[in-house]
Amino acid sequence: VQGPFIVPKAGSDATFQYNQQVIREIESEQCIGELGRFFIDSFFNDKEQPHRTVEIKHPKIQKPFNEQQSVAIEKMKNMTTKQFLIIHGPPGSGKTTTLAEGIRQYMEQNPKSRVLIAGPSNVSVDNLLIKLCPKQTTVRIGNVARTSEEVVQYMLDEVVQAQFQDEFKGVNKDIKEAKSQLDKSKKALQKNGDKKDFILAKKALRECNKQSQVVSKQAIEKVLQHCKVLACTLSGCSHFNTLKAAEHSNGFDLVVIDEAAQALDIQIVSALMLCRGSVVFGGDPCQLPPTVISAFAQGRKLYSEPILYRLCQIEQNNYVLLNLQYRFDQLINLFPSEQFYQNKLKHFKTTQKTFDFSSVVFVDTQTLYFLEEKPEKRGIFEQMSLKNPEEAKIVIKIVEKLSKQIPMDEIGVITPYAAQVTLLNKHLNCEVSTVDGFQGREKEAIVLSLVRSNEEGCTGFVGDEKRLNVMITRAKRILVVVGNAATLESDPMLKKYIDWLYDNADCVGPEEFE
Repeated sequence: VQGPFIVPKAGSDATFQYNQQVIREIESEQCIGELGRFFIDSFFNDKEQPHRTVEIKHPKIQKPFNEQQSVAIEKMKNMTTKQFLIIHGPPGSGKTTTLAEGIRQYMEQNPKSRVLIAGPSNVSVDNLLIKLCPKQTTVRIGNVARTSEEVVQYMLDEVVQAQFQDEFKGVNKDIKEAKSQLDKSKKALQKNGDKKDFILAKKALRECNKQSQVVSKQAIEKVLQHCKVLACTLSGCSHFNTLKAAEHSNGFDLVVIDEAAQALDIQIVSALMLCRGSVVFGGDPCQLPPTVISAFAQGRKLYSEPILYRLCQIEQNNYVLLNLQYRFDQLINLFPSEQFYQNKLKHFKTTQKTFDFSSVVFVDTQTLYFLEEKPEKRGIFEQMSLKNPEEAKIVIKIVEKLSKQIPMDEIGVITPYAAQVTLLNKHLNCEVSTVDGFQGREKEAIVLSLVRSNEEGCTGFVGDEKRLNVMITRAKRILVVVGNAATLESDPMLKKYIDWLYDNADCVGPEEFE
């Protein structure tokens, strides 16, 4: 058989296996949390349940928090069993800070409570844990290589070593002495051939290692039993250490799921199964949902729309919208507020540094012949990503101009296509990433390279509302949009944005950067 051959690297199937485990547990109705089945039936099985509304009679504004943040914190603080709360946090609205303060005040009011913090990614979990900075015993379940350096202190092994130093010190001393004795007996064996001492030394070392395992197991059990805060990804909710921790108290009193809009339903269920009290969902259903590959699932609302989105459509009493954003410029705020947040997202006025650039700039490339490059066929595989080399040249020049006023590490380039990312990374020192890679992130200046430029008016997935929302809400001070208006206007949503840009932004041609 002649080549060339392509061998795609398969990712870990650990998440898939965890999800399969959750499905099996649902089918057998196994829930560690006393109220796990209650919440699962309420959210997914269309069974009406008597949810108690989280009520606060006289909400007070808690400085430094704004009014809606204070309402959310007060509601979290006063949650009791069989209650749930949705905290809808648009970009820059301080959702993570609000969740952290809500957890802190809940635990102060309920000192015997246990809290589970979960999210679809390591970043979502770590960000909340860093904001919370808990004083109570906290355990982070996961792979230390994939977690933030700031939360390493909460990793299970670190906590166990810190709390049981004396026990491990004694065991390690015994192992060291046993190894030394083994070395001596080995030398004696080589010298006089006497195996007796050597066999005894090996046996003593084996006993020391067994004792070390016993001490380690007991220490882990105690830490998991007494920890007040446990944090893990949603997949990690099915990890045996997480399940052990939950079993000690028949579940957690408060389950907080951050970035819930990015989670699959089955992942949400894995956290609900560990609940014995109340649930808080944090996230923004107006941004990117979880990736659903199955064509069957994509065509069905139940699978293609995350549970947070569906709940936000029907919930009012248990829903709080954080309506004041602190991230981006007032002009940048106008379109997303109007288009995605029903004009409810307001801009927090601050004193901002002025730049030569307008806060929103549109570079319309339709006057020049900047065509996207079609997919290249490689054997039996087809490279589906697109790139636009001429547009990339303009982006490079824009970044160079921006870098004269803004540090390069505060400039980001976002493009929908991986091939354009690869092309730009060859010429730029700033961060270049896809839309998915920039969700939840921010930079002082963002340059959008929209790539699509063709005579057919094809825009692909660039016009997806949630994807567009993420793209245009990453910039804090300057947003530069580069694209072919003639092509982009073929998509209804992109046409709205192009029209808005022409009415409100500083619109220039690519020759401005020649």
